[in-house]
Amino acid sequence: MFFHLKNSSGFSLIEITLVLILVGIAAVMVTPFAGHVLSNLLEGRELSHRESQAALALERFVRDVRDADNINIVSDQEITLSIDGSDVTYDIVSNNLRLDGQILARHVAAGSAFSKNPDLDDYSLYTLTMMIQMDGGGTFEMSSSAVEREILSGGQGQGQGQGQGQGQGQGQGQGQGQGQGQGQGQGQGQGQGQGQGQGQGQGQGKKKGKG
Repeated sequence: MFFHLKNSSGFSLIEITLVLILVGIAAVMVTPFAGHVLSNLLEGRELSHRESQAALALERFVRDVRDADNINIVSDQEITLSIDGSDVTYDIVSNNLRLDGQILARHVAAGSAFSKNPDLDDYSLYTLTMMIQMDGGGTFEMSSSAVEREILSGGQGQGQGQGQGQGQGQGQGQGQGQGQGQGQGQGQGQGQGQGQGQGQGQGQGKKKGKG
């Protein structure tokens, strides 16, 4: 009995060894580049997270300042706001911005501070400046400013008072100044507004002619 063996194609040991060597060389060359790209991607994601966190903290600070009845800057690292009879405290401790002890933003570097700019047209501007630490060792700055509620409400009340006072005065003056028959009528209106929208108007009318 005779057996016939067919030739089978395949890779020899030398060919497999050469392929492994080439793959190893390519991996050594690509690994540093891939590691750098991955590192930049992770750093960018972390930076975006820190920026979003700081932006939300600044937005909360501005809202509380506008709602505050009284503001007291204890130091450049602490500020107390009185809102509807309750006190809230912002402070910067151990590279964290806190609100009543709760952390609002992390990685807050040196140079971050609360400040007050006085004597700006009879009102004070309160500012929170945050220096956010980056992984590479640098920092970037974010800040927001606002005035307290008393200043905002005072300006609005005065404007409304003047507008309503003038409108009522003119309306009453014209109404009472109209004559009857063939007489001629004249009317005068005066309006005054005070406080948060109180207006007073007076009108006088005279007529002359033959009925």
